[in-house]
Amino acid sequence: MFQVKELDDKNGVKDDVVGRIVRAKNQHAIVECSDANINTPLSEAGSKPLVIVGLCNLHNVCRS
Repeated sequence: MFQVKELDDKNGVKDDVVGRIVRAKNQHAIVECSDANINTPLSEAGSKPLVIVGLCNLHNVCRS
């Protein structure tokens, strides 16, 4: 998610109420994406429990 934050910073997304919504949407888009082979970040995490927990937590935060 650090890369998403870097890109948002580079694109001038502010850290106000609207900016935080935009940042959350951008992070959620990464969690919900898939590549040409329909691999998702969760499937690519494999057996790395901390990555899986982080993706699930981010998904839940973005949905609320």
